[in-house]
Amino acid sequence: MFDRTSLIEAKYAEEDPIPYFDTYVTNYLSLSYPDGVYSFVGNPYIIEDTFPADRLAISSLDGFDSFTCTPIRNVGTLGAAVTNETGKVIWAKEIRRYLSAPFYDDEDDKWYNTDPKTYKVGVDFSDLDLVEGDRITIGAYALPEYYTAEYLRRNELPLQ
Repeated sequence: MFDRTSLIEAKYAEEDPIPYFDTYVTNYLSLSYPDGVYSFVGNPYIIEDTFPADRLAISSLDGFDSFTCTPIRNVGTLGAAVTNETGKVIWAKEIRRYLSAPFYDDEDDKWYNTDPKTYKVGVDFSDLDLVEGDRITIGAYALPEYYTAEYLRRNELPLQ
């Protein structure tokens, strides 16, 4: 559902990933720290030889501020979630419904809607009842239009 490159890939890939839409600064999370909001790319001080996924750590003083993405298909529901190490969702938020993907206009011979967009999440990890040493996964998700509409129909929720 998202462009095939990410900010982390752009920093750590052995060969240049080729984005669909002319920018490598897409698909990344931003965390809020006591001193500001920063893009999350692992070690904030140096780029290591390989991405240190097994050594990433965040503090309960931090938060999941936002995510930036470029969808490659129309999105029915865009959201963010935090899961524990068994995959159980401990927090989730629908951010937006019905987001249009980039498209090409033959008459203008031009792509439209290709710029990455940032979506506010705004959850503090201290609000999630986590304890020191808990392992969590944070991320964004996008569901295609068909699945969103089908979910809403099955659960008798109004389409918005």
